[in-house]
Amino acid sequence: MNFTIEKGVPYPKKGKKGFVNYPFDEMEVGDSFFVPLKKGNKITSLQPQILSNAKSYALHNKKDWTFKTSREEDETGIRIWRVS
Repeated sequence: MNFTIEKGVPYPKKGKKGFVNYPFDEMEVGDSFFVPLKKGNKITSLQPQILSNAKSYALHNKKDWTFKTSREEDETGIRIWRVS
């Protein structure tokens, strides 16, 4: 089987089903955004998922950035901050 190699084809902003393109690349130190909890999901699984996405973004983009998350007091979602 032969494959054609192509140059300059941009990677899609959305990938597999359920993938969310969080705005990490637009964040400055001290910025945050809120991720609402979807119906049927648990906040205990959302928080590590978001933090994992942030760490993966920094690792793959060779950025020495760190992030922190916190549950909203009313348990409706997670807020994530860029701290460095």
